[in-house]
Amino acid sequence: MSRRISWFYSRERLREALARWHDVDILGEDGLLVDNALMDLLADPLTWGKEDGESGVWTGWAGDDILIVYVPDRDTGQVAVVDINYAGY
Repeated sequence: MSRRISWFYSRERLREALARWHDVDILGEDGLLVDNALMDLLADPLTWGKEDGESGVWTGWAGDDILIVYVPDRDTGQVAVVDINYAGY
């Protein structure tokens, strides 16, 4: 039986990713999509997104065109959000 992981964000990485995202868009529906996606991601990052091969880097979508890149650490439960941006940027 696998243990349940209590996931939490790396505050520093989340702060950096959100700062870059806020330079792009923080208002309106897209900002709300990102906020909601970040809440959903933290509930279970291993099922919310998809791992790129076996790299340890995961991606998931906020809406149809906003990509969230993150790295979950199964040992510590920490999730480092690397980037939040429109797909293709």
